[in-house]
Amino acid sequence: MARRNSNPDTEALGLDVDALVGRRMDEIRSLLAAHADVALIVGHEPVPAVWPEEIVRLDAEADGLCWLYRTADGTWRDIFLFGAARRSSGDPIPAIVYTRRPVDPSEATIRPIAQILFRADGTCQEASASAAEDTMILALKEARRARLPLPSGSKPLGARASNDRDFRIAA
Repeated sequence: MARRNSNPDTEALGLDVDALVGRRMDEIRSLLAAHADVALIVGHEPVPAVWPEEIVRLDAEADGLCWLYRTADGTWRDIFLFGAARRSSGDPIPAIVYTRRPVDPSEATIRPIAQILFRADGTCQEASASAAEDTMILALKEARRARLPLPSGSKPLGARASNDRDFRIAA
């Protein structure tokens, strides 16, 4: 029976995401160490050397951490903004559990499987596999939509045909 706070990848690993709450960062890393293709990526720490550094980057314009996933064709795509770009000592610590062997690699080969928020002391405050899965589903839908050709005769939003009229309300 599937857990409520899970997704196909956490189920395949036997990872009880709810059981991560209350555990320290090093405990979670130890739990995940049994799986060579799964890692805890902490937003304000360097990405582990055996993982691609493209997984997370600072987005100064949005003042946040931009998390990415790798598509089946090797392209890195933004998935969400999670955590502040600059962290103060008392701020929560954003982290994500990633896999590089997803159950379904047809669209993503490196992807998030659980979002985690640690307290400033390194204790897990929140953990959600379902939020990571929902975000991934939306990102994949958007990626598919971006790849679809436009129907013939259509134009992108904002483009104007020469016969379009400019309607104004008279004052």
